[in-house]
Amino acid sequence: VKVPRVIYINSRTENVMSEANAVKIATRTLPRRRQCLHLYQVTMEEKEFIKNMKQLGQFLARPDIEGVYETQVPLMFRFLK
Repeated sequence: VKVPRVIYINSRTENVMSEANAVKIATRTLPRRRQCLHLYQVTMEEKEFIKNMKQLGQFLARPDIEGVYETQVPLMFRFLK
């Protein structure tokens, strides 16, 4: 069973994630009443997530990224959902 890793990226600028393949525009209620600016849902395999963690971390540290959500959610939770 393959369970994909899903993370949400809230960006201050539009189309920040347009070059990635597995990206969808999302609408969610964010924690701590954060405003949903330009929210993207990124789906990838766990192997890809781990392999590209350094590059992903550098990308997510950009000043136009307001927040990143669900990176620490265990895959078992998504599997049971």
